[in-house]
Amino acid sequence: MENGPDMILEMEQINRELYEANFRIRRGNDMAGTVHVKGRPGRMDAEVQVSVLGTGFFLSREGNPAAAVQTKRRQDKKETAYRTYLIDGGRRGSICQVERKTGMFSTAGYHEMILGNDVFQMYFKSFKTEGKSSIYCGERQIAQVDTSAKIIDDMHHYKIYAADRGSTEAAVLFSAYRYMLTGFKLGQKMTKGDYRQVSVSFDKTFDGRYDPGFAGRIEP
Repeated sequence: MENGPDMILEMEQINRELYEANFRIRRGNDMAGTVHVKGRPGRMDAEVQVSVLGTGFFLSREGNPAAAVQTKRRQDKKETAYRTYLIDGGRRGSICQVERKTGMFSTAGYHEMILGNDVFQMYFKSFKTEGKSSIYCGERQIAQVDTSAKIIDDMHHYKIYAADRGSTEAAVLFSAYRYMLTGFKLGQKMTKGDYRQVSVSFDKTFDGRYDPGFAGRIEP
């Protein structure tokens, strides 16, 4: 991981069609990048183009040589990796969802990303009014992504607190991946009005990964 200035960014959805969605990324009043999500009729998955701080990335599942890498890395037999996407562009790698067996009938999930020489994990903590995702590189927290529980007109918003440029790239890629899994409704018309997406989390497996003071220590 590289060192650098703290960053606070807003990743805001600006439109959604039947098979695509677009986001802009702002750092204060300045444009910092874009995210374009595109699906195809008859397919469950999408492709994503990301531009952040002048660096481009492309996420896709097709012809994915990274899937085997992610599966091989599961040394812990209690964990299963799936929904793996290949990342190409500024730094190459892959991103996946991991499910960890925590009991006879219970599991806990997180996201994992290999990007260049770094391995990142994103852990979720949900409350009644918002969700908070803590991003780690090894044992060091390097970013946090906040989301509101209230989604208006199917428009999603991610607020990113990052320790440096590399952390910002990781946070944007995780946010785009999470939107594909939970927010992108392929082939469905936009839902007008507001609804709640985040509920209270009762699973305590990764509670220790959430630091309530992290965002306050990040200065724009």
